[in-house]
Amino acid sequence: MQCLVYSYTLQYLKKPCYFCPGTGSLLTAVEIGTQKKAITCGKPEKPIFDVLVQEQNVDPAKTIMIGDR
Repeated sequence: MQCLVYSYTLQYLKKPCYFCPGTGSLLTAVEIGTQKKAITCGKPEKPIFDVLVQEQNVDPAKTIMIGDR
């Protein structure tokens, strides 16, 4: 495996009466098992912003990125 890319690193989901593992928990297990550090590319992570700057000519000085949390 050359590269490990992930889009969402939520560690847990809070439900009304309990918590359950989120995708970030799975990511941690995969990182340990593969001995690779994941590149997170979801919003508002830097790698996806860098692609927008390069591919869509986005001006960082005039841009904000808002994530879900």
